[in-house]
This record gives sequence, C-alpha cells and structure tokens, in this order.
Amino acid sequence: MAAAPDTLPTDALLAALQARLPAEAIRTDAATREALSADLSYLPHHVASAVVAPRSRDQLVAAVAAAHSAHRAVYVRGGGVSYTAGYTPQSEGALLLDLRGLDQIEINEHDMYVVAGAGVTWMALDAALAAKGLRTPYWGPLSGRFATVGGALSQNSVFHGAAMHRTAADSVVGLEVVLADGSLVRTGSWAQAHSLPFSRVFGPDLTGLFLGDTGAFGVKAAAALRLIERPAHTTYLSYRCESLETMVRCKTRLSRLMIASEIFGFDRRYNAALSAAASSSLREGVAAVAAAAAQGGLKGIASAARIAAAGTGVLDDVPYSLHVILDGHARASVDAHEAIVERICREEGATRLPGTIPAAVRGSPYKLPRPGIVNAAGEVFLAVHALLPPSRALEAARATEQILAARDDELSAAKVSTRFLCAMSGTEVLIEALFDWRDEIGPFRASLLERADREELQGLPPAPAARELVAKVRAEIRDCYDRLGGVHLQVGKYYPLQELMHAPTRDLLGAIKQAVDGAGRMSPGNLGF
Repeated sequence: MAAAPDTLPTDALLAALQARLPAEAIRTDAATREALSADLSYLPHHVASAVVAPRSRDQLVAAVAAAHSAHRAVYVRGGGVSYTAGYTPQSEGALLLDLRGLDQIEINEHDMYVVAGAGVTWMALDAALAAKGLRTPYWGPLSGRFATVGGALSQNSVFHGAAMHRTAADSVVGLEVVLADGSLVRTGSWAQAHSLPFSRVFGPDLTGLFLGDTGAFGVKAAAALRLIERPAHTTYLSYRCESLETMVRCKTRLSRLMIASEIFGFDRRYNAALSAAASSSLREGVAAVAAAAAQGGLKGIASAARIAAAGTGVLDDVPYSLHVILDGHARASVDAHEAIVERICREEGATRLPGTIPAAVRGSPYKLPRPGIVNAAGEVFLAVHALLPPSRALEAARATEQILAARDDELSAAKVSTRFLCAMSGTEVLIEALFDWRDEIGPFRASLLERADREELQGLPPAPAARELVAKVRAEIRDCYDRLGGVHLQVGKYYPLQELMHAPTRDLLGAIKQAVDGAGRMSPGNLGF
C-alpha cells in the first residue's frame, strides 16, 4: 500500500474542503493521516489524503458534500478500536472523517431519551447520565473509554447490559445520518417533522438500515438512545465450571430468564491471564471496589468488602469460569434472582467463587488505557468472534478449542498465546477467540497509550511471521463460525457478509446501497461493496 506523502498537493479534494470548512478542522500532515488511517488489525490499507475533524453537524455535512463534489471516497472513524478494517482506506485519495469532536450530549429526562453526538464516548455518556440517576439500557463495550456511540452503532457492539438489553443497536430510537451527497436524514419519530426522537416506530424501520452498516450507507451524526433509571442494587456472582459444557449450559439457561445484566465466561487461559500477576486492569477494578467499600460508597452492592478481600487470585487453576451481574431496583428482587442463579448453577454442577471478577469489571467498566489497546504484558492482540444461537454455541465453542489446540505448537513457537470468552446478548451467545503476541505497536496504538506505556513499548520490532500465523488461524476460526451459521458484529472489510447471504437478500442490499450511495463512495469495501 502507498505511503503517506510528506506534503499534500492542492487538489480538488483539498480545495473543496478549504472552501467549506475552517482551517483547524482539516489535517493534512503525514503523522495524523498515518495514525488515524490504521486500526488494530494490521490488515493492508492506504493512507487518507486528508483528515477532517468536524466540531458540529454543519461541518460534517460540509465535509461530506466537499468529498462528493471532488468525487472522493469517504471513510468514517470514531474511537478507532476496531480490528476489521472498518474505516481504513482501501485506495489513494480518500477523505477520513474523525468524528470524535461531535461530542454533544442532550438529555431529555421527561421523555427518557438522550441524543448523543456520534463522537461521544460511552464512558463520557455514562458519566453524564449517572449524574441524573439514568443509564442507557446497553451502556457500552469494555473499550468505552475510547469507543464512541457512532462507532459502536456502525459496528454494533455487546457487553455492559447486553445479557438483558441485547446489543447497542437495540437501545437506539433514532438517528441523524449524512448521506453521500451531503443531505441529512432522520429516522424513527425523529423523521416526523413535528416530533421528537422518542420512538423508533414511524413506518418502516429506517433506523435499522444504518445500524451495523460500518459507514457503507451514510455517516451517523447523532443517535437518540433510550434511557432507564439506574438500578439501585447490584450483586456479583462467579462460578467454577469443570467443563465447557457446564459453562455453556449455565449461561444459556440463565439467559432465558432475562434477570442478569451481564453473563460472561472464560476458558482456562483467559482465567490465567486475569490472575493478579498478569492483569493490571483487574487489580484496578478490585482496588476501586475496595476503596468504595471502605468509604461506604457502594450502595446496593452486596458483600463488597468480602469481594474486595478475596483478591485477584480467584481464577487460579479454574478450568472455566462463569460470571453474572444482577441489577435491580429492590434488594429483595436482586436477592431472589441470586437464589435462582445459585440453584441453576448448582444443578449444572458449577461451584461458587467469590464475585471478584464481575465486581472488578464494574469497578473499572471501561478499562485502563493499556489493557484496552495492548494486554497487561504489553502484547498486541486481535480477536475473531461470532454470535450464535444456543443450539449451536457448544459446538462452536468446542470447535474453537479444537482449532486452537491443533495449532498450539505452531502458535507457541511463534510466541503467540490464545484465549477465548463467551458472553450473552439476550439469548444469543457471543464466542470470541483472542490472540496475543509481541509486535510493533504502530502510531495508532501508541497514540492511545499513556506516556509511560508508550515509551516502554515504542521501538519494538515488527513480527511479520506471528502476524501471518495469527491471520491464518483467525480466518480458520472465522470460517468455522460461518459454517455453523454464526453472524458477526464489526463486519467491516473482514467478515464475508454478502458471500453468506441468500441471493435475493444480497440483491436487496445492493439496491439499498445504490439508492443511498450510487457512486459507491461511502466506505468502499465495507459490507463487501
């Protein structure tokens, strides 16, 4: 792929941008363009010709219109913590939109929705809502310190709140979207000329059209999300499972009841990585729980002091672990749900552990910078995942273990370690395998790390052999999930969407793309376009 030139010639794109936008919104220096054109994937990409960082909806509209007039491709990024090349340019001359400046938050407590700019991070949104005792149903990924609302909705996302409220897309009631020609559309009740963005229902569900599109259909400027009152009481439960079957059965049985906010579990290697010696993020979360317990600041959190005192070694030598977070507005309801969880796990042969891990996750819900970008040992990591129905989840989990075991000697020789997790999104099972290895961190990862971590890790040599092996095994697992009927979040340019579709559905998708972006300039390559 082409390297970024040191200077950008004054061409049609730059002229169009300069005519419509303030100078401070346009970046053409090589360092910015190189850093922002890369994601976490190490997949090949070009470098954008220019980066525009709009600070308002009007500036965003102007930037898209400028690219349209100059006949240039447009790619869109939020926090950038993607590993499927969802915003990386695939040709020269593209415009990259950095939407982190669209960070406005408007809370409507009476009608119970919030309008968040596409660049608002989930951490910032949650903090603003917490001050009013509110929350979105789904309230962000573990990378929410960096991940933005617009990015999560473009990619779709699961974790905080997902076991009860499903994916990020399921919390959306309406969108503001800039189409390829610079026109602005609204969806849901927001499309009603005299209404507010309080409901997703107003004719056909046009909101869903732009969720999970990875920017291929338009650029999200803002999203209206549902609100709920923050639960007053929380309990953290963890269990030791002797087999993969036990963990999956517990998770799927619990998910049917819709009583848990989060349900997730780890294999032995992931458990080991979360030990006190390996995980600074876990120690930070436990420290947050301990500090709050000491100050009496954990209202509604059962047995906080006991959880904190248990420390971080609770997963040592645990084959599989299961973790459950229960939230409720009444202590009695949370206690009753805890009894149900305990009964089901006991029936399936799981044994109780201190709830340190889920407590630590809530104690530091959006991770520290280092573990969110590299692991605690300073290694880079990549993931591959699928959402599956419960009837196929155990087969997919077993296949994940079998593929990793078959490649274990080869991976170990390349100094690549592996682990995998399972998490619930409603009754759907997300399985994700991760690969960790020592490698050059690159300018994008470096830009997100704290100074001390950046200084420690910059200068590491590239590891092309490890990358190539990871790419091979990662693709093998992806293809296995596809054969089992799995579907994917973060489709980007990595997961084969159109190849897996029935032909009439694929044709309809193409017709929609033609209608909203006939020239094919919105995020070319994404969704297979």
